[in-house]
Amino acid sequence: DPADGTLTPVSGSPFAAGSGPSAAAVDPYGKYVYVANSGSNDISAYAIDPDSGALTPIAGSPFPTGSAPSSIAVEPLGHFVYVEDAIGVSAYQIDARTGALTPISGSPFTFAYGSVISY
Repeated sequence: DPADGTLTPVSGSPFAAGSGPSAAAVDPYGKYVYVANSGSNDISAYAIDPDSGALTPIAGSPFPTGSAPSSIAVEPLGHFVYVEDAIGVSAYQIDARTGALTPISGSPFTFAYGSVISY
């Protein structure tokens, strides 16, 4: 509610995700949401209804990822999704028309033992 900030559940909520959802990210256009599921080692992907906010699973979802994904990000132009897991980063290209994810060649990118990651 814009007047008092009260939240009202979207019809159909809560929406099913994989086991142990740990993080979510929305593309910059508000069309898709991606959820990293640490228990099932995958990404649940949904199209967002622009009028109601309801979520519809994207064909092919859930998409496999590395072990115990803990964070997820969509790059600012909405072309790619990155998921950090226990051994590295998995990278995916977003199909702009459907929201489906395709692994990028060479993904996952693993961390070397003792490496330091900076952001």
